[in-house]
Amino acid sequence: MSDQTKLAAFDLDGMLLHDDTVFEALARPLGRLDLVREFERLRVTDIDKIKVAHEKVAGWYEASALPELHSSFASI
Repeated sequence: MSDQTKLAAFDLDGMLLHDDTVFEALARPLGRLDLVREFERLRVTDIDKIKVAHEKVAGWYEASALPELHSSFASI
């Protein structure tokens, strides 16, 4: 059998690994962890609040320098 990766799995919500969600891991280096945790507590039915949260998050990454984003991804 070769050493090539056969499967890649992502624990997006932290349920399997009981650790940060992807959203939290990306937010931590940007100093936004508390806000992300607040967003993650929103109910699925809070559509308007979720839209506002998504716009805020998009703004964080839009304003970030590429090396800063790379460090966020490397921490996952």
